[in-house]
Amino acid sequence: MASAIDLYNLEKQLAKKGTTALKVALKNAINSTVEIKTFVALNTANSRAVYKDQRLQRITIQASHYVFKQNYGFEGSKSNGINMRLNQTDVLSKALDSSNILNTLADGIAEIRLSQVTTLINFSKNGR
Repeated sequence: MASAIDLYNLEKQLAKKGTTALKVALKNAINSTVEIKTFVALNTANSRAVYKDQRLQRITIQASHYVFKQNYGFEGSKSNGINMRLNQTDVLSKALDSSNILNTLADGIAEIRLSQVTTLINFSKNGR
């Protein structure tokens, strides 16, 4: 049976593969959807894994503020008082769908954590 440290390292490797795939998919989605003038959106687009108690807690997406504004849409006044409206583009959904990260992580982490549970359980015979 594998130790808890080995299983933690397996979970870290799985998360690293997932964040790399999501980063590539996010950059491709931004490149095909968002109109970029300065390439700041591509340079700042990133994803990273966050751990808590030696377990993957979440994967965060980092990008420029206007990528999120275009993803969710925006309607309001700019700082110079001009009204502005951006239609929703679903950049983040496209990136998540093309990377298939949710299914990959769900399957991989389920197997790893199942192994963690089975290593922690001590079966006894006849109450010993």
